[in-house]
This record gives sequence, C-alpha cells and structure tokens, in this order.
Amino acid sequence: MFRILVVEDEEDIQKILENYLVDQGYAVTLASDGVDGIAKFHKGEFDLVLLDIMMPKIDGFGVCELIRRESIERERAIEKKELHFFRQCPMS
Repeated sequence: MFRILVVEDEEDIQKILENYLVDQGYAVTLASDGVDGIAKFHKGEFDLVLLDIMMPKIDGFGVCELIRRESIERERAIEKKELHFFRQCPMS
C-alpha cells in the first residue's frame, strides 16, 4: 500500500486530506507541525510527504530541506556499502 505522510497544522485540512486519501486506498499518517512531521518521517517509511508551507516551529520548506539532505546522505551510505561489497566479490 502506498504510504503518505501529511504534515499540516490545521486540523480541518488534515481531516479533509486524510478522508480523501484513505478513500482512494492510501495509508495516511498525520503530523501537526514540522517537528512532528520530521519525527514521524524518521519512524516510518513513506512513499510521499505532503507538506503545508506555513506551519509553526519548522515551516514546510525547512522540513523539505531536512528530508532531502537526509535522503541524499542515506543514498550515499547505501552506495558506499554496495561498492565495498562488490570490491570484495571475486572476479571470475
């Protein structure tokens, strides 16, 4: 199932998005602000993150920047592990 993290500080909008997305067959996790969104992003695996821009604590741009930076770092770490593995494989 496609997993979506919705980071939105207005409860009415959260519920509208949640109801619509669940009706469409998506698994939805809600976060009430940028800090909560980052915490839930770290705890789960998501296929999509929907961000409100104007939120308290950390705005949507800040959340997006942090997620991008961490995703790039995670991807680089995976590439290094793969490279190390292939260097250890005997050539035939």
